[in-house]
Amino acid sequence: MSDTAIDAIVIGAGHNGLACAAYLARGGLKVRVLERRNVIGGAVLTEEFHPGYRNSVFSYLVSLLDRDVMTDLELEKHGLTLLHRPGGSLSLLPGAHMYLPRDTAAAQKAIAKFSKADAQVYPAFEDMLGDMGELVRGIAKDIPPNFGGG
Repeated sequence: MSDTAIDAIVIGAGHNGLACAAYLARGGLKVRVLERRNVIGGAVLTEEFHPGYRNSVFSYLVSLLDRDVMTDLELEKHGLTLLHRPGGSLSLLPGAHMYLPRDTAAAQKAIAKFSKADAQVYPAFEDMLGDMGELVRGIAKDIPPNFGGG
């Protein structure tokens, strides 16, 4: 390590730590990022899980990376490409699985194999999740209250 003065140290080079470090550096601070692993990226890291097969470790979490952050830091300009999957699979019971497409009607058909009642209310469930997501995204952008006076 160099003897250059450091203004901030970020522990962890996952997507949150890297975004934080980028904002601090963009604000003119000299930042050092420390990561215990030999790779960076955290939830957005793509790793080989079997020879010749690679997958994003927690790609579903990337939806938690706010679009404003992606725009602010010009992540697409730096190579970020988001691939939207048409659905996902769930292991429900021993020997049983379900492919859940993003298309609501197709998802209802898949769910109906396990529960017709759940399939009927699935559109309302999707709407509720969408509303909750908007609520949480809105709260996440608020500055938290300062209870400690610091």
